[in-house]
Amino acid sequence: MAAKSKSDSTHSDTLSVPAAITEVAKGVVTAKGVQPTLSKNEQKAQKEAQKEKEKAEQPPQRSRAELQSDIRDARAELNDVVHELERRIDVGARTRTVIDDVRADPIEGARKHKKAVVIAGLAVAAVGTGLALAIRAIAK
Repeated sequence: MAAKSKSDSTHSDTLSVPAAITEVAKGVVTAKGVQPTLSKNEQKAQKEAQKEKEKAEQPPQRSRAELQSDIRDARAELNDVVHELERRIDVGARTRTVIDDVRADPIEGARKHKKAVVIAGLAVAAVGTGLALAIRAIAK
């Protein structure tokens, strides 16, 4: 076997940690500097793909009239939502509606507003029971 030269001794099997890091860094820089050569068709396809990607990232161009129309539609939808919330929150109006329906046609009103009729029946029963117990306590 031939004797090792001076240059071989610098690249021995054992490297210090900083020397190893330096060697790896040099390899990375070299690898990044080497770009694969693409054929003309591959280069053209790559450029087209890049253009498509840029096109997809851009927001669609819309006219002022389209934007104003969308704003009007969104406002109308929000207005409907607000009115529905107001209707659901207004307990007095809902109660008056139930009472009016039951007064107009008790059977149909009871079918239409079953939950309200059950709650009203329970409330009447509770008040009646309370009054009966109060009268009984007073009579004793």
